Amino acid sequence: MPILFLENSVYTFQMLNYTKQEFYNHMEKYLNKPCERCGKVIITIKNMSIDHIIPSSTAKILDDVIRLNQLDNIRIICPRCNMSKGNRIE
Repeated sequence: MPILFLENSVYTFQMLNYTKQEFYNHMEKYLNKPCERCGKVIITIKNMSIDHIIPSSTAKILDDVIRLNQLDNIRIICPRCNMSKGNRIE
């Protein structure tokens, strides 16, 4: 199942029941703070990587995709941590 976020897609945010601004506000909470996973890297716009805590690859149906793209399942971690986590649930 593909990742649901499509840049500038009003329909996507309508399906997810939050706005693009709410998404940006949520992501902004992680900026200029240590990576939640390793604690070693300060997260910036240039080094951020969006992580689905429960991987979006586990989705089987559209309802799963919507659930897994809710803000409480999305965080920013450093790219190294996101690559090493892969599609595992921690």
